[in-house]
Amino acid sequence: MKKFFTLAGISLMFLLTSCNDGNLVYKDIDFSKDNAVQRCGTPGAEKIFYKLQKDEALILVVDADNIMKDETVAGAEIEIDGTTTSLEYRKYTDKVEGKSICNLPPPATPSVIQSIPASPGGTVIISRNLQITNNVQEANNSVALVYQYIFSLLNVNFSEGQTNIKYDKMLFGTTNYANRTLAFAFTNNNNKGLNNYNCNNSLYSLADTEALIVNLTEADLPKDATTSDAIIELNDKRLVILKKYERGGINVKDVCNNAGDIPGSNANNPNKLVELWAAPKGQIAISSRWTEPVDGSPAKLQHTIRLVNTTFVKASDTNKSFVKPALTFGTYISENK
Repeated sequence: MKKFFTLAGISLMFLLTSCNDGNLVYKDIDFSKDNAVQRCGTPGAEKIFYKLQKDEALILVVDADNIMKDETVAGAEIEIDGTTTSLEYRKYTDKVEGKSICNLPPPATPSVIQSIPASPGGTVIISRNLQITNNVQEANNSVALVYQYIFSLLNVNFSEGQTNIKYDKMLFGTTNYANRTLAFAFTNNNNKGLNNYNCNNSLYSLADTEALIVNLTEADLPKDATTSDAIIELNDKRLVILKKYERGGINVKDVCNNAGDIPGSNANNPNKLVELWAAPKGQIAISSRWTEPVDGSPAKLQHTIRLVNTTFVKASDTNKSFVKPALTFGTYISENK
């Protein structure tokens, strides 16, 4: 493992080593026309973020994923030291593409004719952003989540020879680091109902990688048929929880007994909890009716449970939320009249 990281470090240094064939002088380094930041996907180069325009490149090296791995961290400041965190401007002989930044070895052309590193002492600011697209159609209740890093630079000084360019503040740009979808494709536990999907005073609806959990027990349900919906208000103690895992195949026992990741076959293979949202606002709407068994067996009380105007709030960032006007949760059957 030590050798792997050593080689990765050497590869990264090689990728960022460039020649200086000229004596060019620049009055400005301006990449503000495009806010989008690209990222290297080449193994060993994942810390490289860059912007391109024609024959120029602005390259930032920072271990953003490690620095921002705690989702409760909204932002961080990192000093540019020229080694673990660095910023570099390059000019090429011709139009440049990402493979010239990320590939090892890089293509022979275009070649670097000028390289100006930022002097140590500046600051990289990383801010986390989440873009939410909330669909509310009956046929599509999905929520698209796009996680982003926003990079800003403070007190950056590019200095080489006759070149000395200083920026008190510069927006480097934005890059997406994760895309997830909350499907909300719950089907009453594959039409099996909720009766066998309860744990710790809650009912569970499961679908693929997602679990929708309502803090509700049989004692909370109507004792007779209803002519209008029975309403239970959500609050900080009676919540609706949405969990999304990295892999499917989840079950009530595992979801109920593990607040976070579900243990896998070994310690290195857990089913990671990748999304956790809680709804303290909204309503549980319950309509109940007596069944009419054709075999003459005793009638049972069937409850259809829906969620109305449910406000889901991200557990790690309470500033992020979305509202679901209507969700069908499932059915529960009380055995005795």
